[in-house]
Amino acid sequence: MIIQWLGVFFAYVILDIVWAKYTLAIARNNKVPAAFWSAIVPVLSALVVIQYVTNPWLLIPMALGGAVGTWIAMST
Repeated sequence: MIIQWLGVFFAYVILDIVWAKYTLAIARNNKVPAAFWSAIVPVLSALVVIQYVTNPWLLIPMALGGAVGTWIAMST
């Protein structure tokens, strides 16, 4: 159970950082980096969705991971 929670948490931390990189690439009109990051977003999203569809309690670490990911992305 704790492994799933940690997996979802860190997957969302990474996903949120990837979203930030994608958004920055779009804002800067960098086509290749934007395309690269946009290819990663749906894969990571799908992996996490599969996890919390089977266990709605995993929405908690998902939300926390998103918050931490945003904080990290904004700090770098």
